[in-house]
Amino acid sequence: ARPIIERAFNIRPDLGYIGGQVKEKGMEGLNSTKPAVFTPILMARAERLSSGQEIIDKIGKCAVEPKFDGFRLQAHVKKGKGGRGKDEVEIKLFTRNLEEVTFMYPDVVSGLSSQINADEVILEGEAIAYNPETDEYLPFQLTAQRKRKYDIEEMAKKIPLKLMVFDLLYLNGENFIPQTYVKRREELSKIIKEGKTVYLAEEKIFDDGKEIENFFDDCITRGLEGILAKKLGGIY
Repeated sequence: ARPIIERAFNIRPDLGYIGGQVKEKGMEGLNSTKPAVFTPILMARAERLSSGQEIIDKIGKCAVEPKFDGFRLQAHVKKGKGGRGKDEVEIKLFTRNLEEVTFMYPDVVSGLSSQINADEVILEGEAIAYNPETDEYLPFQLTAQRKRKYDIEEMAKKIPLKLMVFDLLYLNGENFIPQTYVKRREELSKIIKEGKTVYLAEEKIFDDGKEIENFFDDCITRGLEGILAKKLGGIY
């Protein structure tokens, strides 16, 4: 029973929900567990490998993305009609530790509100500070200054953030966690409108270890932390 419970908990880390499902439907009820907007999903973690060839040996032809040196955020967005039929958008941001930090990043919230074309969505990305004059990424020490409880609006103007989005977990009632990386990326690319805050993370497809290492060197030169390789047919 433990693998079934763990799999459900990874998607819905809510013991009340899990207990209710087991009581009502038995253990089999957990197999149909789906994400729910505003309930954070446990974030996937990467395994460290030492070379491009080791990556190819392990997962074969793969998608490689830059690893941004910022804050990983899971964004939950829900759009609907409020009073008098007025459009409303509710957004919550969660950290890797499932802490809600929506109030800390008003610029990210504003960007998601205007740039995401979906009724309900859960997506993941990395918030990273940048220089609006040169468009260059800033060191983590500056990004870290955005994690605060006071003077939030002032600091948002001083050190703006970009949200580099790299994964889609849920969209308009459909669970994308069991979908392949290729499918998740394809659908993610369709729902991000052009703007100044939310961007689809860069992606390159490689089947050669040396090319992966060259891309890694390029990312480091641009002030990024490294790279992430993802199996094309891999689920979240």
